[in-house]
Amino acid sequence: MQEAIKLSKEDIDSLVELEKICFPDDAYKKETFIEMMNDERVFVFGYKDDTKLTGMIFLYNWKGLKDFIKIINIGVHPDYRNKGYCHDFIKLTIDMMKEDNLSKVKAETRKSNIPMQKVLEDFGFTIDEEIDKYYTNPEEDAYRYQLKV
Repeated sequence: MQEAIKLSKEDIDSLVELEKICFPDDAYKKETFIEMMNDERVFVFGYKDDTKLTGMIFLYNWKGLKDFIKIINIGVHPDYRNKGYCHDFIKLTIDMMKEDNLSKVKAETRKSNIPMQKVLEDFGFTIDEEIDKYYTNPEEDAYRYQLKV
């Protein structure tokens, strides 16, 4: 597998397409992606094959304000799941946290998203909080995970 690459506004249409595939009932809108990518604290990385975007992660770096990195969104095309993409995205996030001398990474996931919970727990993340009705379409509770270094 190649290394994740930093994505830019030029990749918006590909990000929106992948988002709809990964989260058909609860996808971010194109305007939301544009807004996030205009924020200097947001970093977006992805994997591409020859024809399409195959994985993405959106990170929010709170350095200087709250001193942690927040995983906003992470998604992998169904044809590319179980190939280590999410693990590599988490490694990249932890590396960024260490480079910026931060001590925490936070992320939320649906209670039903067992594969993502396993990935986070593989890196030592623990459940920090349970949040009622965090998600819509469909409505579902969430776990807020945290990794402290």
